[in-house]
Amino acid sequence: MSAKTEKPEQLDVVVVGGGAAGLNIAQLLGAYGHKVCLLDSKTDLLRLSFHTLGSFIDLKKFDLSDRVVASHITECAFYTKHVHPIKKVTASILNKRQLHAELLDKCRINGVEVRTSTRVVDSKRTGDHVEELIDEHGIMYRARIFIDASGVSGVLSKQIGLQQKTINIATGVEYNVQYLGPQFRSYIFLGKDFRGGYGWIFPLGSGRGILGFGTFHSETKAKLADALRKIAHLPVMHGLIKKDDDTLFGGTIPLTDVKKEFTLGNVVCLGDAVSQVNPIAGEGYRFVLDAGLIAVPFIHNALTGNMLEPLKNYERAWNEKYYRAYTKSKFLQKLAGKASANDYLADLIGVAAYFSSDKTFENILASRV
Repeated sequence: MSAKTEKPEQLDVVVVGGGAAGLNIAQLLGAYGHKVCLLDSKTDLLRLSFHTLGSFIDLKKFDLSDRVVASHITECAFYTKHVHPIKKVTASILNKRQLHAELLDKCRINGVEVRTSTRVVDSKRTGDHVEELIDEHGIMYRARIFIDASGVSGVLSKQIGLQQKTINIATGVEYNVQYLGPQFRSYIFLGKDFRGGYGWIFPLGSGRGILGFGTFHSETKAKLADALRKIAHLPVMHGLIKKDDDTLFGGTIPLTDVKKEFTLGNVVCLGDAVSQVNPIAGEGYRFVLDAGLIAVPFIHNALTGNMLEPLKNYERAWNEKYYRAYTKSKFLQKLAGKASANDYLADLIGVAAYFSSDKTFENILASRV
């Protein structure tokens, strides 16, 4: 496909990806007064595969309203075959659509140009410097800095070597169900009945909830829908949920080694494009939103100073805050993967959870270890 010949408009920043990571960093840079364009292949940025997310997010830190919370959680029940500790936590079940809607509104308020139905198919580079991107319609986008927030697609991160070309992913599926348990309590299930991953129940309020199952293993990923149907009828689910809708929702997160490099030349990567996701519970939003807060001041300095050196400070700041915790969490993630096929090991983890303090349990789930 040949690109259109007209000279592209010079932008300060082009953001690829209209998920939470892309919307957040775009609106933050727009608030600085920079000329920002966000590109996404979807026609509707509020049409999501997963509708909810368990999170330990501080809403005030990210200037989000309480409307993004579907349910406030004060207890988490951790179920293995024979051990069922209930721990006190402070967490939220997020309404992802509302969260994305608030970020999209901020983009509009802060002057971000949002282009949907726009899939990036090529780029023009000089060494490590990206000169422009080209979409499927042949339109060129020229900018001083490009940001890859394209999720597991890794539109730029894979091209410049900051993410593997082929990555293993964890896949999850969910049902919206009648929820019969306490509205303040979420559930996590681990053991052979959840072979290859773990299960969860998230309350949504008004007698509804989410029953979900996520897996790390390719064998189970091929039969996820069947696995979730069986899980819905396990004895442990009696008295907690009633399945009354066959609509299936699903999504993915990357499973890679912990990343330390997020920039190259004038490209900045964040979110799932460089595996910035909680290695234990799969909670990405808190981390990708924080990545935006960390990166934006350095991107602003690079733009105002007309130099790229400040971008590397984003990497240094992220690694100082998260690398050690992520490395420990990655080990625990692998341990949980083994426990998903072994009730004895799962019970040992359940006993450890039982005897741990509430704060320690929460810190482990939240990757604060």
